[in-house]
Amino acid sequence: MRDRWDRWASGLLEIGWLGCVVGIPLLLAPRLALPFTAGKVLPFRILAEVLGLLGLLRWLRRPRMRPEPLTLAVVAYAAVMALATVLGRNPADGFWGSYMRLFGLFTQLHGWVLFLVVAAYLRTERQWRRLLVAVAFTSILVGAHALIQWRGLERRIVSDLLGAAAFHWEAAAIEQYRPFCCCRGGSAGRVCCCRACSRWC
Repeated sequence: MRDRWDRWASGLLEIGWLGCVVGIPLLLAPRLALPFTAGKVLPFRILAEVLGLLGLLRWLRRPRMRPEPLTLAVVAYAAVMALATVLGRNPADGFWGSYMRLFGLFTQLHGWVLFLVVAAYLRTERQWRRLLVAVAFTSILVGAHALIQWRGLERRIVSDLLGAAAFHWEAAAIEQYRPFCCCRGGSAGRVCCCRACSRWC
């Protein structure tokens, strides 16, 4: 029974960290203001919490503690970051992160939990190879997207894939800053400001 539980737990843990490596970077939320960042935080937190709970349950069945030097370094880094957050100018913002990105200490703690799970349960060469393949696959896709951005084809390609109405985040972001164009002065600034007022009022 214990061997069966260990096999199931090992499989679920590996599926989880491979999902973090492949699925989270490729998530896209076209209806949000930050489609490439805002939609990733909550799924990553949920997945890291599930993996952390599963890893803890497996560890409780066979408790052992022999951390590697790299693990100790990550724990020390987490402690320094926590101390910096508590003693910072705004501990609440430092812990939760900004409203748009939510990338504060709380999200970083989830990343450290993911690291501890991988460090504790990645044991075989096959697991290592699968992780390397997943990282390489995701890196190729992200690199291809960077090349598309570099060539200026992103808006046309993504609009064809997701629909023009679902992917006007870039235009919306530009519109948010149009009222500030009048601060620069000049005819272009006045026209820009008038367009913003006529649209928003």
